[in-house]
Amino acid sequence: MTPIGHAGVSFLAARGLRLSLPALVIGGLAPDVDFVLLPFAGFNTWHRVLTHNIFFVLVLAAALALFSGKNRGRYFAAALIGGGLHLMIDSMLDTNPSNGIGVAFLWPLFPAPMSLVNIAWRACPIGWSDIRQFVSCSWPVMLVELPFWLIAAALLLRRAPCSESPVDQCADSH
Repeated sequence: MTPIGHAGVSFLAARGLRLSLPALVIGGLAPDVDFVLLPFAGFNTWHRVLTHNIFFVLVLAAALALFSGKNRGRYFAAALIGGGLHLMIDSMLDTNPSNGIGVAFLWPLFPAPMSLVNIAWRACPIGWSDIRQFVSCSWPVMLVELPFWLIAAALLLRRAPCSESPVDQCADSH
């Protein structure tokens, strides 16, 4: 899933669960921080491993809660849910089999990628070496994201009555 898709899913989860929007979105986007390694030759073997595991998500959620000040439990839960959603979605929508299908949920204890079900009906064997070709190959899977983008955008444009408040206050006040 693209960062826009992960942000959309995180936004919808934060609204539905009434948790901290920033913490849930940070948790939902953070596993893709490994894209800073994209220019390096080994990227295809690292992606969905180093930062796509429950230990990374737990450390991220704990760090976010630690620096949040108040409502630490809510920030921890929101970041944990966002990261968990990211891992679950990426394990089900994997079009890049260059490092195995799925994510390495238990890395480094168990480095093999896992996917209970992969609904990506089309694999792109080229990996990330040619981004334009990879996107052109995996566009059908991106259509799965479209409803999340549209619903999140509609909700974002149609603000709740607390829209004058910062989004985090609005989410935490319910």
